[in-house]
Amino acid sequence: MLQAGNTEAAVLTPWTRLYRRTRFHRAAFVAELKVDGVCFTQKEQDQPHAASTGGMGLCCEYKCPELEKETEVGGLWLKPGVGILRRKEKEWTALDETTAEALPCLLESGKDTAVFTTQTPLINETAYEEQRTLHLQPGKLTLEVRLRNIGIKTLHLLEYCHNFVSLGETPVGPGQRLLLPAVENSKEIQAAGELIPTSTGIRWPQTPEKAFFRPKLPARKAEPAWRLEMENGTRAVEESVSFSPCWVSLWGTNYCVCAEVYQSLTLRQGEEASWRRTWKFEL
Repeated sequence: MLQAGNTEAAVLTPWTRLYRRTRFHRAAFVAELKVDGVCFTQKEQDQPHAASTGGMGLCCEYKCPELEKETEVGGLWLKPGVGILRRKEKEWTALDETTAEALPCLLESGKDTAVFTTQTPLINETAYEEQRTLHLQPGKLTLEVRLRNIGIKTLHLLEYCHNFVSLGETPVGPGQRLLLPAVENSKEIQAAGELIPTSTGIRWPQTPEKAFFRPKLPARKAEPAWRLEMENGTRAVEESVSFSPCWVSLWGTNYCVCAEVYQSLTLRQGEEASWRRTWKFEL
């Protein structure tokens, strides 16, 4: 647990039993965040007609399908952020409940800071070093990442964060709006009964009865990238990123909203990338 003034964040360790799936990054996984006792995060829970993938709070992910496809069936492949998996006949999916050999990780933590450092073994010519630092301040959380390719193969990754957020226990619906500055043209978001596009983002005519999903919305650099707020200005949560996003995807339901800001990473042998994600929470 990290704490700074009126703000606390429950952070899972890579070896926790609370999350043993193979989708989300196991280091710097923020399961819950509260300000003055008000919880701004939710569990993913079961989506309509689909099983849950075990997400909660602020949990990041690397997409890396090439690393699996380049591995022979029965061979080992490295899933960044997760561990070492054995290639099956059927390709890995987000709902996969297979086990993974955990990656070595050193955790150094204080009252308001946690640093996760990983250096992987070489698996099928793939290896990396990564340092993930969480720093908590009153009403603010920052994640800083440094990733270095120490393998032989070039790393091609998509990196993003699932932000399962809400404005306390208030259901998503009228009186709330999601601003999307990082989306090039929010008016192009397809309208449906569960949401209404506006010139600055979306709003809800009523609490959604089913989950909605808008993938790969063309993006631009903007600060913040997105902001969920009460129209009366009493509560808000927003995320800013240090990079230029390649797209933004949007998922949501009656209890939470998840705006996902993607970046594309290509690291040749010996190359390094650094970036930052910052969340602010307002009461």
